[in-house]
Amino acid sequence: MRFRNAPRGVVAGCALARRAGARPGARWRAAGGVVSAGRAVPGGVRVLWDDVLSAGERSGCADRDRPANAAGGRGPGVRFLTRETEAFLRKARESLASAEADVRAGRSNSAANRAYYAAFQASVAILIENGIRPRGDAWDHRFVISQVSGKLIRRRKVLPALLKGKLDRLLKLRLVADYREASVSRGDAKEALREARQVVDAIATKLER
Repeated sequence: MRFRNAPRGVVAGCALARRAGARPGARWRAAGGVVSAGRAVPGGVRVLWDDVLSAGERSGCADRDRPANAAGGRGPGVRFLTRETEAFLRKARESLASAEADVRAGRSNSAANRAYYAAFQASVAILIENGIRPRGDAWDHRFVISQVSGKLIRRRKVLPALLKGKLDRLLKLRLVADYREASVSRGDAKEALREARQVVDAIATKLER
């Protein structure tokens, strides 16, 4: 990851007002590239919200982080992941780490549970970034699975086709782990972890590129 100074308090062409606390020579971290001074970056640079300490919002440049349109697209410029998206992505990584620890410790039922939730939480994150939400406040499991498969994979091609069916399989295994007398086998737990990692990695790459 590279860094470049913004000597006049400019981040990718967005002048930061002094009230935002921008200082000459301040450094800004960009995910996957350079935040440059005084010029727009073709296609935009995705900057993690916390990495710039909310400077874009405080300086009135938050309009560059426009909501996704009906097709899931965004305009060029500096684009911030929302706090909500970041929160769900962090939860997904935490759940994935728990699943990995459970597999190593031989806790197959717990591993299946955490593997599913890792994929589920990452899916919620990318649905939010693409302007897809349930009507109420709750993220219903079937809603998330159908929207990821139907809209983000099949229609919009936001996610690769190889992810199709993974959430469904992970959910079915979690139901066995949580609600059935039978236990999840070690082999099935390892496979669930592998599939969950594929889902989380693909979504994180898409969001943070």
